[in-house]
Amino acid sequence: MRGNDRSKNETKIDIHAPRGILGEKGQAMEMTIVSPRTVIAHPGALADLSAVPLAGTVLLVAGGRTIVENGVVERASKIIAAKVKKAALYHLPSGEPDTASVDSLAAKARTLSPDAIVVIGGGSAIDTAKAVSVLARNDGSIADYLEGAKEMRKITRPPLPIIAVPTTSGTGAEATKNAVVAIRGENIKRSLRSADIMPATVILDAELTVSMNERTTAITGFDALGQLIESLICRRSNPFIAATALHGITLMGKHFSGACDEPKNIDHRANMQFAAYLSGFCLANSGLGLAHGLASSIGGKYPIVHGLIIGVLLPHVMRYNLQSSESLLARAAEALTGRTFINDLEAAVKGIEAVEALKERHTIPPTLAPFGIATKDIPDIVRASFGGSMSGNPAPVDEESVIQFMEKLI
Repeated sequence: MRGNDRSKNETKIDIHAPRGILGEKGQAMEMTIVSPRTVIAHPGALADLSAVPLAGTVLLVAGGRTIVENGVVERASKIIAAKVKKAALYHLPSGEPDTASVDSLAAKARTLSPDAIVVIGGGSAIDTAKAVSVLARNDGSIADYLEGAKEMRKITRPPLPIIAVPTTSGTGAEATKNAVVAIRGENIKRSLRSADIMPATVILDAELTVSMNERTTAITGFDALGQLIESLICRRSNPFIAATALHGITLMGKHFSGACDEPKNIDHRANMQFAAYLSGFCLANSGLGLAHGLASSIGGKYPIVHGLIIGVLLPHVMRYNLQSSESLLARAAEALTGRTFINDLEAAVKGIEAVEALKERHTIPPTLAPFGIATKDIPDIVRASFGGSMSGNPAPVDEESVIQFMEKLI
């Protein structure tokens, strides 16, 4: 973006790419980095909500029963009430956001006319808040603003600022510029994309994640790991994102199983939460690929948790991209395992095997067979998968090759 068109969250950086990380010869390149303006990260950081600039009227969006039962929502409500003239609390229904649930909350937000949104919850809650931030100041239904809409509307008024407090360690939604919304009645998911819906402030409090059980920790962890690996090898990646993704993968290698096995261990939790944040940051500035393209369309048609689909698909997608991304997958393997290898091919293969071993340890199915995906549905799933994520896949993809890929997994 140029001049006055640049989002408040975008920074232009001119860099000289180091030889090797992207296989280039040190050419000069330009990239634009988008990120939240403020990130507060430490155990107990929820208390720092008191230092975040808030005034006027605030909508507090809460996702999940656990944060109500353990007093997190009450604590946040008291902090906000002490700072602003008016605050309203909205508890989200369970499940992922769809057009009907987003439009319903947006109608309430338009009546309230808030100056900001504070959202506490997982990726679904944060995506809901992003979508509502748009509709609170713009007309229409959220369906009008999603990719693929017949007459896609532009966001003409700035969305409400968002303060995001994630309670899971998976989607990285607190650092992304998109929101995934299911279209009610059509069994598909579509993205709302704008750098202006990226949260202005992110509070990473690892203490809010200790209530996740082993299964949820593993499933959300695979979502973050998949985002780190796919953004690393994405066609649109760059040296800045590659280095960031590799750091996130290193954290995953050191803390993934520890967070699952020792849920109260705050060190494991804090590092997994930060890795998840980095995964969102990386995908926002690079892109994804085959795993996330398919996961979105599979999840739109079948009620399978997104992170679980990613966990199943990830090593298969790494293998699909091996020839196109051998060097980068080798770096990912070194980061994940902490080992060195004889050559890049050995490293990349060992990295795939390490992900497979991680899946087996945390009881993620090796294929999609247990989920009952019908062969007749594969063409529709594949056609629906060709969006923004799929366009970043490093190895060539077309309908025929992806159908064949899917048929081997069911």
